[in-house]
Amino acid sequence: MRKITISLFPVIVGIFFFLFGRVCIADNIPFGILNPYDYSAPKEKAYLIKPYINDLGIKWVNANIFRKKVESKPGVSDWKEPDFLVKDIFKDVDIVFNVNPKTKWQVKGSIKVGKNEYIPGGEIDGESFKLYKTFLTALIKRYKDRVHRWEIFNEPGIECKDIPEDYVRLLKISYLTIKEVDPQATVCLGGLMLTRLSINFLKDILPLLSSEHPVFGKENAKNNNYFDSFDLHYYGFYNEYRGTHANGGKIVTVDEFFNLFKNHNLFKGKMITAREGGTYTGEYLKATQQGRPLKYQSEAQQAGYLVRKVIYLLSRGVRSAWSKIREREEWQGDANHFFCYVGLIYNGVPKGDKYDKGDGIKKLSYWTYKFLVEKIKETDWKNVSVLHDGTGSDHLYLYKIAKKNGQPLYIAWWDYFDDKVPAKTKTITVDVGNSASVKITETIPNAQWGKDLKDKDYPKFFNTEVKKVSNGKISIDLKEKPVFVEIEGKG
Repeated sequence: MRKITISLFPVIVGIFFFLFGRVCIADNIPFGILNPYDYSAPKEKAYLIKPYINDLGIKWVNANIFRKKVESKPGVSDWKEPDFLVKDIFKDVDIVFNVNPKTKWQVKGSIKVGKNEYIPGGEIDGESFKLYKTFLTALIKRYKDRVHRWEIFNEPGIECKDIPEDYVRLLKISYLTIKEVDPQATVCLGGLMLTRLSINFLKDILPLLSSEHPVFGKENAKNNNYFDSFDLHYYGFYNEYRGTHANGGKIVTVDEFFNLFKNHNLFKGKMITAREGGTYTGEYLKATQQGRPLKYQSEAQQAGYLVRKVIYLLSRGVRSAWSKIREREEWQGDANHFFCYVGLIYNGVPKGDKYDKGDGIKKLSYWTYKFLVEKIKETDWKNVSVLHDGTGSDHLYLYKIAKKNGQPLYIAWWDYFDDKVPAKTKTITVDVGNSASVKITETIPNAQWGKDLKDKDYPKFFNTEVKKVSNGKISIDLKEKPVFVEIEGKG
C-alpha cells in the first residue's frame, strides 16, 4: 500500500456553469438516459421502460424524431410514433428530442447524404427548405408543452463532413424556425463524437457561427450564434472515461473538444450535455470498438466507469446521459455490436451468451446509477469543487459538492488502471474541518453480479464504514471502487 497526503482547502477550484431561459431539463438532477425505447425490440417491451425510469429517479430522457418516418412523402405526416413516445412511454418526464432531418425523398434543393437519403438544402426560400420549415413548425407546435430542448441532427460531422456550410445553413434555419414558435426553447448544435472527424468538422463550422466572422458576425451575435447548447458523445473501455481513442490510437479529450469552442468565444453561456455514452459488460472478441476487440469487462468495471465519467463531466459543467436502460436487442442488424452491451439491464439476447444473466436482470451499474442519482439530487450540483484532479502521478481524484443541508458530499477515486506500480490500495488524506467522524460508502454494490442482489436489500448492499476524524483530517484507503464521503458527526 502506498500513501499520499494532500492538503486540499487551499486548492479548491469552483466550477460554475450557466443556466439560461426556461428550465428545459429537469433541474433537480443532471443525469438522464438516451433512447430508453429500443426500436428493434417488440413494442410491448417499451412499456417496461417507464417503471425503470421511475425507479432510477431519472427525470429526463433523450430520444429521436426521424423525419423520414414522420414525413414519408412531401407534406404528408404521420405522428403516431412520436405521439406514442411523448404521450405514453415518456409521460411525466422531460424529453430532449434530436431532430433527424433526413428524408427518403428529394425535391429541388435537397442534398444527398448517405445512401438514398437527403437533407434540406438549396435556396432558403426554395422548395426543400420550405417543406422542412413546415415540418419543423408542426413538430414544435405539437410538442412544445412537453419538449423544450431540440438538437439539430445527430453527429452531423459524419454525413456533413464535406458540406459544413450546408449544415450551418440548416442549423440557422432550424434555430429561427424553432424560436419563432417557442422563443424559450433551447436549440442545440448537433451532438458530436470525440473523434478527429468531429474536431475537423468543428474547425469548419465554428468560425461560420462566431460573432467575430467578418460577414456574418453581427447576425450571429444577434441570434446567440444559432445555438444555445452543444453536446458531446463518447463511448469507450472502462479505463477511458476522460476521452476516447480515435483511429490510430490518439486520444481525443473533452478539454480538446471544449477548447475549440473557447477559441471562437462560443463556450461561455452555453448549456453543455453529453447525451449519450457508456461502456460494455462481458466479452465479445468478434466485436470491436474503435478498432479494438471487446475483451472481458466486469459489471463492476462498467459501474466504475459510470461514476467516474459522470462526475468528471459534471465538474466541467456537463450534464450526462447513459446510453440505454435495457440493452439493445440489435444494432444495424447485429446482435453482438458494442452498443448492444452498454445497457444497465440484460436483455437475454442472444440466447446462450454466458455473460448475459437473463432478460430483465439488473447489472451492478443499474444500482450504482440509482444510488448516484439519489446522492446528487440532494446537492447543489451546479457548483462542483475540484479538490484533486488526478493529473499528477498519484492518479487520485477528489470532488466536493455542497448538500442542500449545507454539509459537503465528497466523491473520491483512484485510477488504479493508470498506475504503473501495482498496489491494492492508495491512501488519500482529506481535510474535513470540524467533524467528529465521516461515513465512507462505496458507489458499487458488494457483489460480483447484479443477479445476486435483491431489490428489497437496496441500498444495504453498498459497503459503508464510519471513521473518526483526527485533527480535522481523515485518511481513506481507496481501492478500485469510487466512494462517497459524508460528514457523520460534528467535532
